[in-house]
Amino acid sequence: MAASNPHVLVLATADWDAPLWTNKQYVALELAREFRVTYVESLGLRKVRLSRADVRRVLRRARRVVGRDESLEGHRARPSGLEVVSPLALPFHGSVAARTLNPAILRRSVQAWGASPTRLLWTFNPVTYGLHQIADRTVYHAVDLMHESPRHYTGPILAGERDLAASNCEAIASSRIVARHLEEVGFDDVRVWENVADVQLFAEAARLRERRPTVVLFAGNLSPFKVDFDLLESVASIPGCELHIAGPAAIDGSVTPDISRLRDAGAIFHGPLAPRQLADIAGEAAVGIIPYLLNDYTAGVFPMKLYEYLSAGAAVVSTALPSLAGRESSDVVIARSPSAFVRAVRANLVLPDAATLLRRQGAAAHASWQVRGEAIRDAVRESFETDLPMLSKVAAR
Repeated sequence: MAASNPHVLVLATADWDAPLWTNKQYVALELAREFRVTYVESLGLRKVRLSRADVRRVLRRARRVVGRDESLEGHRARPSGLEVVSPLALPFHGSVAARTLNPAILRRSVQAWGASPTRLLWTFNPVTYGLHQIADRTVYHAVDLMHESPRHYTGPILAGERDLAASNCEAIASSRIVARHLEEVGFDDVRVWENVADVQLFAEAARLRERRPTVVLFAGNLSPFKVDFDLLESVASIPGCELHIAGPAAIDGSVTPDISRLRDAGAIFHGPLAPRQLADIAGEAAVGIIPYLLNDYTAGVFPMKLYEYLSAGAAVVSTALPSLAGRESSDVVIARSPSAFVRAVRANLVLPDAATLLRRQGAAAHASWQVRGEAIRDAVRESFETDLPMLSKVAAR
């Protein structure tokens, strides 16, 4: 690693060892292949409740700060160039106490980054508490409409986005809807980077597993404000269908859903799975489903699971998310009603032939973290070498 390379601070909205990995961890991992990276775990942008889950989360953060939390040790490997920081910031964003204390808490937590000769801030969190002001360059990577997420601090989130826009930082959006929002708050030349996936892992699992025409998979967080549970129940009730559900329940702070009806309908719950375990189930599935509700939050969601399912060789059936407009094909069915969704699942409970598998995997081949990671590293390196805008380097990738 060259001495002139930037030290990258990834200000995340999820912990490194979160049950589901999304853009935050994967971007940090790809950056760490070449640069020194400090990954700052979630500052907690949703309002804390006196619930058992929130109390456990706060206590776990406190244990990690003092180095006594070993519950997730080894869950996710960390490359040698990546450090994980867990600041004990006040989660009451917008309060006078948070505005007063959190800037000092954060800067103390990332002293090594602050002392580096070249500093890049790659933030998924618009509430930076001034970290963007000491960075040589800042990229705001917006992966959803965070201000529309229930129980989040909408005011501080929108104020943070406007502050970042006014500072001329570069912006990435995970969907056209998110890009439109960023333009409305003041960003120029927003780059749309739709979510990608670990397609090599899923494609390999498809080669090694025996596909079964009865298996339907939903992989994701079981959030009541994202997932249509009535639709899941309808799928689980299809005769001859074996619905597998993989993922945690309400890790985003929403109310833990009642899944008893799904169990009664025959759904098989796996809970959070390691990537290889999830890929193995996907490799056996005939259909991968995206049963999302249509609301102000999901309007901005581009589901990473689209490419996970396709690279595993499964047909995809989704509700009509705005981010998937224009992507309908023989392999990706966009259902505009619950009955159409169920019919599409039924129709695809078959074993695909070799040509169909190759076509599906080919449709996902460009959407890999390998390709995206190379684009990210090239952009960072060339930007700091030439002093030109970073995202202009990846316009065609």
